[in-house]
This record gives sequence, structure tokens and C-alpha cells, in this order.
Amino acid sequence: MKAGRQEIILDGHRLFGNTLWTMGAHSHDAIRLNHKHDNITFSYGFIQQNEERATAGTQADAALDNGVAAGDPNDSEDQTTQFLYANFAGVLGGKLSTMYIYKADGCGGTTGSTTCSGGANDIHTIGFRQAGQLFGLDYRGEYYYQFGDAQGIAAAETDGDAAANPNMTNGFNNVGGDVDRDAYMFGVRVGKQFKNVSMKPKLTLWYDYLSGTSDEDGKNDEWKSFNTIYDTGHKFYGLQDVFLGVGNNSCATGTCGLGLQDAAIKAQISPVPGWTLKADYHWLTTAEGVAGSKRRSNTNAGGSVSSELGQELDVTLVNKYNANTKIMMGYSHFAQGEALRTLRGAGYGNDDANWFYTQIHVGF
Repeated sequence: MKAGRQEIILDGHRLFGNTLWTMGAHSHDAIRLNHKHDNITFSYGFIQQNEERATAGTQADAALDNGVAAGDPNDSEDQTTQFLYANFAGVLGGKLSTMYIYKADGCGGTTGSTTCSGGANDIHTIGFRQAGQLFGLDYRGEYYYQFGDAQGIAAAETDGDAAANPNMTNGFNNVGGDVDRDAYMFGVRVGKQFKNVSMKPKLTLWYDYLSGTSDEDGKNDEWKSFNTIYDTGHKFYGLQDVFLGVGNNSCATGTCGLGLQDAAIKAQISPVPGWTLKADYHWLTTAEGVAGSKRRSNTNAGGSVSSELGQELDVTLVNKYNANTKIMMGYSHFAQGEALRTLRGAGYGNDDANWFYTQIHVGF
């Protein structure tokens, strides 16, 4: 058992990961139980994501108004996450992981609550990940499905739409009532490294799909945008971090709830011992068409609006200087697409982005 402030990483950081370059490193106030037996690992975790503090007078007022014992009426605004995780080694040349995640933001968990706002945002996630090596190929396949309530996010989006552009369609017919969550994502990767030839080249093909919400989905009171929970998006969707907010419906750092498709090709060579050169190229588009989702696209344009978000090239040079020191240098270029400028508004700019960095990692 581990209790207290901690990082939680499951598998390849897809739904639970850390961000080592930030101050918080994506840590949690949590309790985690682990058990290992032969080739099986089980894990349970409880995370207190948000503890709403009662304000002066609120408890007494709630007790008087509702005839209940004084407690913390703001418990209805608490947010918690629980997960069950199992990993089985020795399956298809690798490991099979299964998981269930319950992210609870029920908005109404305490009798007598008078402060609940927004609406429920409960997220149930079930899925699996299989990764390993078969026939000389490195591979990974994963699939996750989400269900639950989405009243809160539907209400927040509607309010934002009305403020931004009152002429846009209100896609949710049942704001304040039932809005069902029905989302999914899958990812596949296949790679091959040639270890017996000069420079040991490696080539990898990669595709990720995160579902999104269209206007038609909204009219049916369905929320279909996949939430990436506590992922390390930096590892998956390009090193410039243009889409770190893809899982929380952000327009400023995501795709306004339209989902994401990422097709990538990755190459790697070792020109001399101790040095590794990597080059990744991503083609990024929305999962739902921008033209068919006018509320989230900040536009009333017709069907000519592209769903192309852009392309990103990431080049990384790594030198293992000694046993304790690793030096990394990198360059990234992001070429904007029409959809990105449309989703993020005129103030986002039309220029491509270039980024160069150096990093020295020393272990003690």
C-alpha cells in the first residue's frame, strides 16, 4: 500500500501518466494497493481529485432548509477517481492489461446540498492494452470505451456558445437533464528494428483515434468526446503539445470536443555508439467534421471547412554521455491546418511554429 501524494503511471501513460517537466509532475492525493502473484499484477487506486470546502453559514443553512443533520453540503462538488487494473505477462509475446476507471463528479452526493452547480460528469472507462513482440515486430493495440453522465459538460458548452455567438445552434435539447456519455478511443502501433545492420534502423507506423461530438450527437443528447483522464499527451500527440487539452473539450489547447486522429510514421537510427537520432512525422485531423459542428468550431461556414489540424515534425538527437548523464537536443516544426485556425479563432495566428530545445538529464 502507498498512501499520500504520488504519481500514478499505468502502462504507456495513455490514461494515467506523469509530466516530469512540470512542477506538479501530475501527482495525486491517493491511496494505491498493489498485489503481484506469478505473472499477474493487480492494482487498486483511490484519488481525491477535488475536496470542496464548505463556506461560512452554508452547513447551518442547508440543515435548516432541508431538515437534515448539519454536514458538508459542498460534498456534492467533490471529485474522486477509482481504478481497478490487472496486468498479465506472457500473452502473445508480451503483456495484456485490463482496467476499469470511475471518475466521479456526480454533483449531488450529499443530502441537503444547496451548492451543486453544472451537473453530473461521471465517467466510466473500460478497456485493454496488448503490447509485445511477434514475428520480429514490435506491436501495441489498445481500446477504451467510456459511458456515464455528461450533463455538466453539456451545460458548460451551451453557456459558452451563447456568450460567444448567440446565432449558433444549441445542439443539446436536454441541458440540465440527462445527457449520455458514449465515447471511445483506440490506438495501434507496429514497428520493426533491424539490429544486425549498420546504424540499427527502426521504423514504426502509428495511428490513434479519439472520438468526438458532432452537432447531430448533441441534438440526440449524447456526448461522444473521449476524455483522456490523466494521460501524458506529450508522449502521443506531438512534442509541441498543441493538443494537450484534447480530452477536456478545450478549444484553446484541444479540438473543441471534435476528437482527434493522429497518423504518424517514426524512424530511428544509431549513427555511432551512444548516439540515437529520431524523426517523427504526425498527420493530425479532427474525428468529427468541423463543418458539421458549427457550435464548437466558432464558425457558421458551410461544408467547405477542412478537418485538417496540421502536421508536426519532431527530430530528436540523444547522446548517452555516461552512465549517469544523458544529453538531448530537439527540433520541431508544426504546420498549421485550416481546421486549427478555425477552431481556435482569428487571434491564434496563421504562422507555423518552430521549436528548438536542449536538455541534460543527470541521475544521482
